[in-house]
Amino acid sequence: MHMQLKNFITDKYFYLYDSEAEFRALSYEIYPKAVKRFPFLEGQSEMIYRFIKDQHRIYNLMDEDFHISEKIDNWIKDTYEERGVNVFNFCEDYINSYYDHPEQWPPKHKKKSKYIEMYHLKSDDPLYWAYDYRQKNNLFSIDILYSEMPKKHFLNRKKQSFEAILLYVWLHNIEGDDGYWEEYCERVGLE
Repeated sequence: MHMQLKNFITDKYFYLYDSEAEFRALSYEIYPKAVKRFPFLEGQSEMIYRFIKDQHRIYNLMDEDFHISEKIDNWIKDTYEERGVNVFNFCEDYINSYYDHPEQWPPKHKKKSKYIEMYHLKSDDPLYWAYDYRQKNNLFSIDILYSEMPKKHFLNRKKQSFEAILLYVWLHNIEGDDGYWEEYCERVGLE
């Protein structure tokens, strides 16, 4: 049941929610859909609200197994402590989704994968394309992501920090290129 209710949460910025009003509005949006699918939930709007809040809390549990820069690490930890929002987990979730959808990557950021000939891949195979994370602008479609993000004070003027976290996650979880991480940090002035 929990997994089925969780599927009603489709806002890609859900994990950046930090106000009761946002959780309440989402519960009002989900309630009629949930009742239509599961009639026994009639009259259980408060339970759905609590479920949404609990999903947010569980997802945002802090794992401090990262080091991006002292400034960014402190911002991530402070945002978690003050707002209950784990920016690192949000970026990790975004990168996992981004990796799964190469058709959404900007054309200049796509390059043919080293696996094409080894596995005789066709262009519609997910492993056909590799992401060119060495591009100098709009990494991981950050321009669109950041412009569509909710306007919250803890996200204000943090586009460069988001780019750094996204690249960190990509390099450490997907690509495994620690050498480029050091090069990037030097180029953008991360400590």
